[in-house]
Amino acid sequence: MKRIGLIFLLSIFSLSLFSQAAHWKKHPGNPVLEPGEAGTWDDKSLFMPSVLDINDTLHMWYAGSNTTGEGGGIGHAFSTDDGLTWTGNPENPVLNTGPEGSWDENHIYFPLVIYDETNSIFHMWYTGGNASFEEKGGYASST
Repeated sequence: MKRIGLIFLLSIFSLSLFSQAAHWKKHPGNPVLEPGEAGTWDDKSLFMPSVLDINDTLHMWYAGSNTTGEGGGIGHAFSTDDGLTWTGNPENPVLNTGPEGSWDENHIYFPLVIYDETNSIFHMWYTGGNASFEEKGGYASST
């Protein structure tokens, strides 16, 4: 009987979580980050953001693509106020596709970043692919 009660309570808890998740309200000022100017690495689209809060600064890594269909990469932006105003890293893209013939020569995206505060190192895992769209996982790090 206790097991049925526990399952019931867990079900109610799960339902309450799902009902809360369904009530997102979009910010009226969207989008908060837009593609770059014509001819840049991210002039077509930005997608798949990953955000970390480190010492009251939000850091966003995101995939970008350009209108030529070549290159693209992973960019970085930061927000020191409310997460609605972002400043792009002047070194963008911070991670480029690989050289011709490499496993990630065609595209890279899905950045997932964690910060190792002890060693002051960012660790990024990402997905990349070649011209045949053979997708694989990659890793990069940065101070």
